Amino acid sequence: MHGDGFVWLHLTNPSSQEVTKVRNDFSIADTIFEKFYKEKNSVRYTFKPLAFTLVDYYTEGKNIKVEDVLFIIGEHFIITITKARLKHYDEIFKLISERLKEFGTDIGYILHEILDYDAEGNFDVLSLTESKISELENAVLYADDIHKKVVSVITYKRYLLQMWRRLWSNSKIIFS
Repeated sequence: MHGDGFVWLHLTNPSSQEVTKVRNDFSIADTIFEKFYKEKNSVRYTFKPLAFTLVDYYTEGKNIKVEDVLFIIGEHFIITITKARLKHYDEIFKLISERLKEFGTDIGYILHEILDYDAEGNFDVLSLTESKISELENAVLYADDIHKKVVSVITYKRYLLQMWRRLWSNSKIIFS
């Protein structure tokens, strides 16, 4: 891609042929894709192009879902890759498409909008997690099978800690 234009390419569970095509078309190192399928989140960022894995928490009905999103950002492109389809990324794309008329095609702005929209969605996740923990804590007080319920409380509290760490790092990017 040359000139002032840009591309946002989102791939869901790409085949090896699709990964090869993207790697060749955008001159992306093999290691970026290899790390995405091996690492839970980015141990180290790469900078040419900028690449990192974001752990995305979102709600689907009354369930909390977790999905890794690989971001690869070049001067004129953003590539996002997930293993499962994320409906909220469709919403983000639509929102950004509408706002491009106002703000132009600045890659930094587009990345900011993606991360900002994603962070906003995390408040729903936090609220749902908090209500599930509260329900479980009450159930522990008035039920049998306490061990199973305590394990569930611990699991959701770990979710909260992981989300807190992720939200904190995202806020540094968004508000910098």
